[in-house]
Amino acid sequence: MRPADLLASGTISGADATAFGSMLELCWQGTKEVGPLSDGTTRKFLKDGDTVTMRGVCAGDGYTIGFGECAGAVLPAGTAPPPLPAAPPRASLRDVTLHGYWRSSCSWRVRLALGFYGIVYETKAVNLLHGEQAKVSALGQVPKLEWCDGGGNAQSLTQSLAIIEFLADVCDAAGMPSLLPRVPLLRARARQIAEVFNSGTQPLQNLSLIKSVKAAEVGGETVDGRALGKRAIEKGLAAAEELVAAGGGGGRYCVGAHLSLADIVLIPQMYNARRFDVDLAPYPTLCAVDAHCSTLPIFAAAHPDAQPDAIKTTPPTVVSKPA
Repeated sequence: MRPADLLASGTISGADATAFGSMLELCWQGTKEVGPLSDGTTRKFLKDGDTVTMRGVCAGDGYTIGFGECAGAVLPAGTAPPPLPAAPPRASLRDVTLHGYWRSSCSWRVRLALGFYGIVYETKAVNLLHGEQAKVSALGQVPKLEWCDGGGNAQSLTQSLAIIEFLADVCDAAGMPSLLPRVPLLRARARQIAEVFNSGTQPLQNLSLIKSVKAAEVGGETVDGRALGKRAIEKGLAAAEELVAAGGGGGRYCVGAHLSLADIVLIPQMYNARRFDVDLAPYPTLCAVDAHCSTLPIFAAAHPDAQPDAIKTTPPTVVSKPA
């Protein structure tokens, strides 16, 4: 079997003519005209040059499932199939370098995006614990992406979402898959979920903020910097759980049926939630997405523990004492 092969069946689809589906049924073995078609003509059988379009939808209580649209032209017998389309060109980025910290969630997002688009890059480690980020950007933050464009000019960008959207725009122009859904509403929903974490959660769990906050009042209760970060994470996860549960990802992705910007931002946040000892039981949809994405190769390659500057912890040595 190959795509666009046509099959004929003697099965009757339903009890009356409104349920008939195949051409053989519709024309009742050539005894009835089918039409009028879109061009005003009728048919008893398919002709060379005809375009056949199939659509299907199953609707139920609160859901609609469809397989989209499948269309193909009927070619004369013996016609050679058209050549396969050429592979899309890679993005015109050369000598790409990512300045980041192994456990920085924002750096992690960019690593995932680079992996998704298949962009080869060099990692330049920035040790946040030693204050090296002060030289990276005006805000003293990571990540920072540097590259040479098609004209050989050195370029750079900071802020993770700005970098990811730039990569999406460049790679979209090259005909590659995208982290930004093509459907405008889905694209907006992916950005919405990403911003729940990017602007509403991550800044409040940042190491620099936690160190600077000795005590803060949250909900009438005095908490320290780490507790402030934990509260922010819990609030962000609760908001995202509601959005993702309604996003139609089926427990595999945050939005729709494909990986998107929302997943790229969610997974590092789930890692941080565990570091802050957040109970994840109230967020089953996010946990399901996290578990699925963790099986994908780009997520394994971008994981903090897989980075060259990752701090390896050595388990304590157990000394046996004589009985």
